[in-house]
Amino acid sequence: MSTSAIAAALSAYALLIFVLIVLLVVAYWKMFTKAGIAGRKSLIPLYNVYIAFKIAWKDQTAFWVWLAANVVYGLFRDHEDGVSGVITIAAGTLALVWWMRFCMKQARSYGRGTGAGIAAFFLPNIMTLYYGFASSCTYAGPQD
Repeated sequence: MSTSAIAAALSAYALLIFVLIVLLVVAYWKMFTKAGIAGRKSLIPLYNVYIAFKIAWKDQTAFWVWLAANVVYGLFRDHEDGVSGVITIAAGTLALVWWMRFCMKQARSYGRGTGAGIAAFFLPNIMTLYYGFASSCTYAGPQD
């Protein structure tokens, strides 16, 4: 393959990634506006996740539990033995379970069922596009 062909392929790939990122940003913005939240809040890193938890979950401590579990996992992930290993496994498992619960509650808050929650866990970007752009997805309120 020639250098110009490789450059063309990389340029096409970069353009595709850029278009997907723009679509995801717009979809997240639309998800927030469907929930009655200013769309611009979807652009602020970490704060947008906090707001997404507020949109999907009535219990406001859910975000903090998820965040703490991720921070602890990040701090201890390089330690594989002893108490540190147990802490790593426990924190990682808690973060994963909490994220799955969030995906289920988010699906229900946008009027979808268990299947959409499982899909959101395994295919989050596709479901973000679906929740944002599908006119059949309307905001039903935070879930218990």
